[in-house]
Amino acid sequence: MAGETDNVIDESVVAMFATKPAVAAPQEQSLRELQRTQLRSVYAETGGNISETARRLGVCRNTVYRALEDNAEQ
Repeated sequence: MAGETDNVIDESVVAMFATKPAVAAPQEQSLRELQRTQLRSVYAETGGNISETARRLGVCRNTVYRALEDNAEQ
């Protein structure tokens, strides 16, 4: 009896790990892409306020300006 129970548990564990996850894994992004995404998000949240965007991200305003210019060029 104990052997049968062990087999059922073993089969359940194998089935659990053999199935695909219900949630798709996030796409891999480079660090630069993640930074751009974060900058755009915060910039939008602040209504385009450069100073507030810089404050929330912990960078100087020049960094935000530069990042926005780089994004515009691409």
